[in-house]
Amino acid sequence: ANQAVFLKRFKRRNYKTMDAIWNALDDPDSSKAGRRFAQIMPAFILFAVMFSLLQSLQPPPIDDVVAAVVDTFIDFVFLCEIVVRFVTCPNRWTFFLSAYNIIDLAA
Repeated sequence: ANQAVFLKRFKRRNYKTMDAIWNALDDPDSSKAGRRFAQIMPAFILFAVMFSLLQSLQPPPIDDVVAAVVDTFIDFVFLCEIVVRFVTCPNRWTFFLSAYNIIDLAA
């Protein structure tokens, strides 16, 4: 009986936490974390684009090993974002119907 009560409480908190994370990612005005995320991600996307463009110069201004590490880190950040969005999404079917998520998955 105690285990069932614990699991019920855990699930309830877990959903609240997942809803809070989803709201922070989806609505910048929902929390401080949401506002912070909305400020940081565009700058990070700009950094990723500029880094890719810099590496297209001949000769590349950044060493190949360093560029590979930075590029892997950028991909990892974007992967984490899409995974967290999917896990915390209230309705996973609508997740796949969103044009933004389809673009993120294709990228």
